[in-house]
Amino acid sequence: MQMQGRILVGSVREFRTRKGETLPKSSIKVVDMGAECGSDVVTYWIDFLGDSAVTQAELDDIVGTECTVDIRFCRSSLGKDGKAYQNVAGGAITNASGQVVQSRLRTRQKKAS
Repeated sequence: MQMQGRILVGSVREFRTRKGETLPKSSIKVVDMGAECGSDVVTYWIDFLGDSAVTQAELDDIVGTECTVDIRFCRSSLGKDGKAYQNVAGGAITNASGQVVQSRLRTRQKKAS
């Protein structure tokens, strides 16, 4: 699934797996700009792990811009506080010129070609 949206803010950090490996992780807040939203303002926090994670420089470049975000999976969960939460994981982020923002994904695409 793809979402058209404007990147509002984000954070970049490292994530430690249960196996002890360290993966890059970025969380980005996106306001949905697609036609399905109508006039409602809907925002999502989307997590990007591994090759899909953006660097701080890439995040700085896309904040405030409209992009297309590939959504890999989306599910709801019940938090410890009893509230429902939406968990969304993203893949490639494509900027307005049609280029993938994440340098790790671009490198992997070139190797696959």
